Amino acid sequence: MKKLSLPITIVVILVVGYLVFFARQANDQNGTVVQQPPVNGTTIDTSDWKTYRNEQYRFEVRYPNDWYLTAPNLLGEPYLNLPAGPITFTNYDLSSLTTSFPQIPSWAKIDIYIGLKPQNWSLGNFAEENFLSPQVMKVADLDAIQGILKPSQGEGGPPLQVFSTVFAKDNLVFSISMIGDIEGQRDFYNRIVQLLKFI
Repeated sequence: MKKLSLPITIVVILVVGYLVFFARQANDQNGTVVQQPPVNGTTIDTSDWKTYRNEQYRFEVRYPNDWYLTAPNLLGEPYLNLPAGPITFTNYDLSSLTTSFPQIPSWAKIDIYIGLKPQNWSLGNFAEENFLSPQVMKVADLDAIQGILKPSQGEGGPPLQVFSTVFAKDNLVFSISMIGDIEGQRDFYNRIVQLLKFI
């Protein structure tokens, strides 16, 4: 009898382990797990994040509940030569600014620009021309590049360091760029980029 109890115990452990594993898989697929995997070693809870949905360009992106969104009327006047943008997310209230940049520690401004893809445009050439040390990644299952942009002369002062992610979908180029406390706010930026999806 004792000889049978060890194999039965092993079978029970395997069955329970199997059921726990697939129960967790089902929870992940149903979206009931709110803790996201760590980014740069930090776990970010996105359960209370807001969702910005863009019907014109058929995408949505989530952002922290205590951040601010400024989105222009995308059907109206284009920004520079772009059909849309910027869609801006900040961890401070843009309307309260009295100077060009906030006088608060650890501020971040994230802009999403959407431009028409030029003829003969390629991600590799764009990376070589515009990035210092780009990394290849995926955004919404699309090939993308990410990194620090090469400095360009700003208006009325030294150029700001810009961290950016660029990818193309159909005839459009998407650019998600951050200025401010790039190192301090990188986890939030990465999570926003990772949560972007097309609808």
